[in-house]
Parts: sequence; structure tokens; C-alpha cells
Amino acid sequence: MPAQLLEHKFQVVKCTLSGIKPSLVRFPDGRWNDVAKNFFMNQIRGQQLFGKIFSIVRGEMRIELVVRRPDNAEQVNIQELLVRSGYAEVAEESYLSQQNHTYREEARLDETQLDTKAAWKSVKSPFNYETAPKQARRMVRLRGPCSPLEVKPYGVTLTSRMRVVKVEQDSINFVLLDDEPQDKHERLLVAGHLSLSASGDAIRCRHTSLMPSFHGLPALVTLLFTPCMELRVNKKKTHYTGALCGLGPDPVTGRSLFPDHDIELTFDTCIDVDDVLLINAVRSAVNLGVGSDGHIANWAESAVSGLQDRARQKLLSLIRKQRKPLDADVFMRQNQWNQVDPDDIIHHGLDDEFMPEDGRLLQYHNGVYIDPPEDEGNEEELRADNVRMIRDILNRKRMDDVVECRLCSVRCHCLRDLTLHVSTTQHRERQTPYDDS
Repeated sequence: MPAQLLEHKFQVVKCTLSGIKPSLVRFPDGRWNDVAKNFFMNQIRGQQLFGKIFSIVRGEMRIELVVRRPDNAEQVNIQELLVRSGYAEVAEESYLSQQNHTYREEARLDETQLDTKAAWKSVKSPFNYETAPKQARRMVRLRGPCSPLEVKPYGVTLTSRMRVVKVEQDSINFVLLDDEPQDKHERLLVAGHLSLSASGDAIRCRHTSLMPSFHGLPALVTLLFTPCMELRVNKKKTHYTGALCGLGPDPVTGRSLFPDHDIELTFDTCIDVDDVLLINAVRSAVNLGVGSDGHIANWAESAVSGLQDRARQKLLSLIRKQRKPLDADVFMRQNQWNQVDPDDIIHHGLDDEFMPEDGRLLQYHNGVYIDPPEDEGNEEELRADNVRMIRDILNRKRMDDVVECRLCSVRCHCLRDLTLHVSTTQHRERQTPYDDS
């Protein structure tokens, strides 16, 4: 590049949209395709754009992009539009991005606020290691070589949880790195072959595949193919918290038929009765296609194709469903069957024409009755209660758990983060209608 060109100030800044990522349902490789890019360009072409800086990491701006329509002065949030259109899904910002955002908010609230001309610059941590007092320094013994992004697989059955799970050394998945450490949802690693070590304390996996980071995928796959399932509910019976999967209980003793292979699931996303119905629909198609004892052989080709298409659509509906994150609620009496009140069981009500109930390849799952929250559907009342709860926490100056702001869909992990969040312009503007509550 000619030296005279370097004398001019830069004219372009790399920007990315904050708080979202490509929808894994539409883009399993995690990259935007041409369809998404064209949709984005059609929304911003010839429009007046405004970007609010969330953070700056390694010279890259993370912004909230807003389009102002010239005809009616309507403001459209591009992130929210991409999520509603199915091109993107909500994602938590990385640790570095959240840290930089916190420092920017602190600098903005400080008396020496950020200069407007320097607002695009990255804000560094105020901690100076060279001038730090000796009390803040200590010796730490490093261990390695290892990476903080490295993850270890574990088994889900009762016996495999007591053993170390290892991937064969010549596998590409021998070293698993988490490219989204801020995402706390579980991922699924499947293996084509398993073997025990000579001592029996380790399980070695071969022919492994790391599945995409679909939220709730491990639970859905288990519920789709488990022989028997019993749902878990929370104490208030407002939602499902998990499920026990396996061969089921002995009809006489009530104990597990094969406890070593039972799987106690704890949901990290919302799974409801509609999901159970979709799972039963897929299992019904499997029963007709595989376990109907040759009856399907007499069907016309169009009927078989229709059955496959319906099963495929049900399966895609199950996977593509947008699910809210759910805080883990571990069931106290794990690996024990018959923990549901018989009066709360919702029978599946499905009957197969070609096979008796005891001859089905896959038994159908029963649901469990849950009481919807008293204020479900009243989002305004929920937000008002959330505002009052945040005020109480700030007045008490004590925060015992993670707090989510319903107005901004932001999770705060400590009192300092909550204090900074409620002082942001975005939160104050959204809180104004609830100031009198």
C-alpha cells in the first residue's frame, strides 16, 4: 500500500450484530448463507441506519442496528427482525464482549465520561497490573498444556456416569473445544462403537460425531427413541423439568427393569405437552413403517411416501421450534420410577390399527398435567413484577441468584452488573411506563 494512503484516517470499521447468531436450524454450519445476506441487504438498502455500540473486542464493534423508515419514521431493530424471520436466534455475548460492555457502562456513568469522538474506541480494564498493590498479587502454579475451552464428554446412563469417557486418540474429536463457552446448554456427542478399558473404569468411544449446538437436542433425541419415559415436574407443577428414560418399571415391584441403562434427564430448555404429541407422532410413523409386521408392504407407493413426509415434517417441527432457556431443576429422587401422581397422568390416547399395545416397537409416551402460571399470558403484569423485584434487590443491596430483566432480556450475574444495567438508557426508556407500579 502506498505510504501516502496510510496518512489518512481509516474510513471503515468492522461491525457485527450483537446478541444473535445464525439459526442452527436453517444454517447447521453456523454461517450466514446468501439467502440470509440478501434478506439483510433488502432491509437496510437505501435506509437510514443507526448503530448503538454494545462492545468493542479486538477492534471489532458489536452493535445493535436500528433502521428508521423514511415513510412513517418507524424504527426497526434488525436483530429482532432476523430472529422473528427465522434467520437468527438469540445468543449470549462472549465473556470479552460482556466485560468490555461493562467497562464502557462504568466509563459512561463516571464523571469523566467517554469523549464523543472517542466513543468508538475500545475501553480497557481500569486494573493496572504493574501498579497493583502486593496484596493483589499471588503466585499461581500453571498446569498444562491445556485450554480453558477444552470440554470433556460424559455418559448419560447410570453406569456410564461412574466411568471416565474418552475418545480414541486418532479421532478428530479427541480434543473437543467449545467455540461458544458462554452457551451453557448441553451438546450431544454420539459414537458408533463403545468399549470398556481393561480395568473397567473407562469407556472408549470410536467413530464419534459432535452434533450441532441445537438447544434441547440431547433431550429430544433421547425422548424420541427411549423405550419408556416418565416426565418430571417442578414443585408448583407449572412446567416439565426433566424425564427418566429407560425400559421402565417392573409392574409388580415398581423397580427399574434395567437400572444400569436408565437415563435421568434434566431439561435446559422448555419442553411441553405439544412436544410430547410431536414425539408420539414420529414414534407412530416408526411403528407403522418398521414395526407393523409387513402391513405397510401392501400399501401403495404414494401412501408410504405420504407417511414418510408427515413423519419428516413432524420431526422438523420438533427441531425448529424456538425454545426458551430453562434453569436446571434437578429432581430429588433420581432414577426412581412411579414418582407421578396417577391422577396427573395424561394418557396418550393413540391406538394402532395393525398391532396390539404390547406388540408395538415403540410405546407412546404419556403426558403429565401441569397448571399454567396464574399470570401466564399477561406479559405486562410479569414485567411490572420484574421491575418491582429488581427495585427490591437494589434497595436491599443483596442478590442471591441470577436475575433476568424481562424488559431487555438481559441476565445479570451479580449486583454490580444489575446496577449498571438499570442505569443504561435502553433500560430506563423501557422502564418508564412501569415507574408508577
